[in-house]
Amino acid sequence: MHFKKSVLSLMLASVAAVANAGMEVATFEELSIDLNNYYGASWTGSLSTFNGENMICCTDHKVTVTFAVPITFIGAYYASWGGAGAYEGGGHSFELFNGGNSVFQGPMDQVISSGLEWVGSNYGGTVTSVVFYGGSEGPAVDNFTFSTTAVPEPESYAMLLAGLGLIGATVRRRKTKKG
Repeated sequence: MHFKKSVLSLMLASVAAVANAGMEVATFEELSIDLNNYYGASWTGSLSTFNGENMICCTDHKVTVTFAVPITFIGAYYASWGGAGAYEGGGHSFELFNGGNSVFQGPMDQVISSGLEWVGSNYGGTVTSVVFYGGSEGPAVDNFTFSTTAVPEPESYAMLLAGLGLIGATVRRRKTKKG
């Protein structure tokens, strides 16, 4: 019985480690980064400094982030200035897309003008792009936080199967000795 608990604990720890793998935070710390491939994504807008923090800003009412591979969006610091107007997306908000289809819309008409505030998503699926909409003076985004899906290598599957085979053989051998 002790053996089974140890194996279960080891398996749960492995799953937790894989689940946390791949957490990324785009901080825009350098003003000379390539926005066409920053963290494997293409970003619209330009790099700016506001209150001593580097961030991505856009004056055409939206910042779009498009990834080559699906990611899970966790959140970002966001601000938007100016009136909401009748811009695409409805003004102060963000929207998640998967393959061009809208899958989640963030807070609507949220004006954050005194600094950046955290906005996040309770959408747990993967997305390929995130769009931040802003008011008449545009949105600003910093510390864009996301996670990537860990894709195991074939060798990992082989080691997992070999380990499960050894565990099965050990359990069978113990049952044979007891019986």
